[in-house]
Amino acid sequence: MSNLKSLIKEVLYEQKEKQLKVFYNVDIFLQDFKEQGQEEQPAPVQQEQPPEGEQPPAEQPPAPEGEAPPTESTNKKEIMLAEDIFKTKGQGSIVVPKEKAITILTLNDLLEFLDDQNTDNGTSVINDLVIEAIKSLSGQNTQQALEDILNKGDKLNIILDYGFDKDDSIGLQVNKNPGVDLATMIMRKDGEPMTGKFNLQVFNQTITSVFLKEIKWG
Repeated sequence: MSNLKSLIKEVLYEQKEKQLKVFYNVDIFLQDFKEQGQEEQPAPVQQEQPPEGEQPPAEQPPAPEGEAPPTESTNKKEIMLAEDIFKTKGQGSIVVPKEKAITILTLNDLLEFLDDQNTDNGTSVINDLVIEAIKSLSGQNTQQALEDILNKGDKLNIILDYGFDKDDSIGLQVNKNPGVDLATMIMRKDGEPMTGKFNLQVFNQTITSVFLKEIKWG
């Protein structure tokens, strides 16, 4: 019935059914590990004394001249570092299917939807660390404080607009450049940045009272 209704609107009244979209512009580089100089120093290891009457184990003889001492493989470390870096860059738009759009009621719902989406370049739009950072910047209590998520060398430049068009949308803009500790987030409306602090309540109310109502009954 709904498909027939949409078809009648499009053919007889030249009206196309509205679709909600997410317009994104992301340039992100995050390290999920402490930078050099921030590592916690391991506690000193105490040498165990051998029982009385026993001789301590003999030290290993030095490697023969011209041969390098055996070292552990660095492959595992390199893989770990690669997995602990999230890098993505791209801009475009993602259509939100109606059955999914009616379940997006808050900023957090929108972020969870984007967590499964890719840019046109094939990289993820955002990941769990980015979600935690945005939640923290929006004033929510998260599992990780912002200073535990972001390093000084990280880049977090994000523009997200959610609506039927950029000119009819609500969004957010995050700015954090490498070499600085400060990260900021402001709200956007109709594709333009707004002055003042990000207002989570207004953001969520716009989704439910405007976009959700129109997508359900429009």
